[in-house]
Amino acid sequence: MIATDAALTKLQAHRLATVGHDGLARSINPVHTMTDGDTLFALGTAGVDENPGMLVLAAMAAEAVALATMQAVLAARSITLPGGLVLPGLADWRAEVAA
Repeated sequence: MIATDAALTKLQAHRLATVGHDGLARSINPVHTMTDGDTLFALGTAGVDENPGMLVLAAMAAEAVALATMQAVLAARSITLPGGLVLPGLADWRAEVAA
């Protein structure tokens, strides 16, 4: 989800969601495969009167998505699925290494 307090038209929100995928490409490889389900939504709350312009919003959206993706990977915890399959998470691995 990409959110801004700027007022956005439907077309502008669509554009922000589209350029947000650039942030995924900066932090995930491979990205945009047929089975990954990458989906981003964007919205504007119109909470402020000023709008920095679409160029600034687009650059910030891509960067925010890249940073959020990285933070999610760093915070990921391991899970155990039924049947005992363990999907490791980086946060647990880092804790093990530090111990």
